[in-house]
Amino acid sequence: MLTKKAAAFALILAFTISSFACADEIRHHEFSVDGLDSLQMSVNVGSIKIHAGQNDSISVHLTLENVGDDNWFNFNNSNLDANTDLESSIRGSALYLRFDEDDIKTTWEISVPEHFSTEIDMAVGAVEISGLTGDQEIDLAVGSSSFARGEGDSYIKATVNVGEASFRAQ
Repeated sequence: MLTKKAAAFALILAFTISSFACADEIRHHEFSVDGLDSLQMSVNVGSIKIHAGQNDSISVHLTLENVGDDNWFNFNNSNLDANTDLESSIRGSALYLRFDEDDIKTTWEISVPEHFSTEIDMAVGAVEISGLTGDQEIDLAVGSSSFARGEGDSYIKATVNVGEASFRAQ
């Protein structure tokens, strides 16, 4: 009887530890838009949604998910820890965001002022931009991009090597 209890406890513990090791990490950042008019990003893998916000700040909600080599025998082979986060810098009038960690999938929810331009360089994933009136440029190796435009006479440029790009007016 004790053996069954010990086995059940070990099984529950293994599932608990596996679930904990695979847990997503969430980061939230706010940036002032003083002197800025564009957002530039460099990302390996994930999805990015950028929309026009109602305030004078840039809000970034970033979810990090380990997609490394987790298995029953090596459940803690994660590149994800409390210090894993995006890199940010100001380049002229652009906020530059970068995340290039291996084996980590990112999910970005970003709010920027309506007039902002964006320039995104991404290896694999999906990009969705809506409500912005500035110039939009995406270079995506594999995946999909979609644009929903507000009014304005700016340009949209999408380069998708494998995948699709779609455009629509709002």
